[in-house]
Amino acid sequence: MLGWLKSLFGPEAPPPEPPPARPISPLERFRSAGRPAEQVTALEALAKAGGPEALGELVRVIKDLSSIHAQIAAARLLGELGGPEARAALERVAGDDFWRESRGRRLQGGGGMGMSAAEGRRFAEQDEKMVRQACRNALEKLKP
Repeated sequence: MLGWLKSLFGPEAPPPEPPPARPISPLERFRSAGRPAEQVTALEALAKAGGPEALGELVRVIKDLSSIHAQIAAARLLGELGGPEARAALERVAGDDFWRESRGRRLQGGGGMGMSAAEGRRFAEQDEKMVRQACRNALEKLKP
C-alpha cells in the first residue's frame, strides 16, 4: 500500500549478517546431546578429534551407567583408539567387579517406567550383557 513511498527512498538495506557462531567443541556437543543418536554422533566426533581430553571423556562415558547407547559407542571407539588407558577401562567394564558394584542401583526395578521389578531387572541384565560384549569386542581389536 505504501510501496510508492518506499520507492522514493531507494532499495532496502540488506539485513545485517549474524555474528559468526562460536565453534562448539566435540566435548561440549556430547555433553549437550540429548537423544542416544546425538550422543553417539557426538562421541564419534570427539574420538575423531582425538587427544587426551577425548580419551578421558570416552573412559568416563563407558563407566557411566546412564546411557547404554553411549557406553556401547564408547567401547567401540576406545577399541579403535587403543592405548593403555583405553585397555584398562575396557577390561574394568568387561569384568564382574564393575557390574557387581552397581548391581543394587541398576536392578531395583523399572524406575517408574510402568515396568514391574522383574522386567526392570531383565532389561538391566540385558543392558549389562550388551555393554560387556561391546567391551570384549573392543578388547579383541586391541590384541596385538
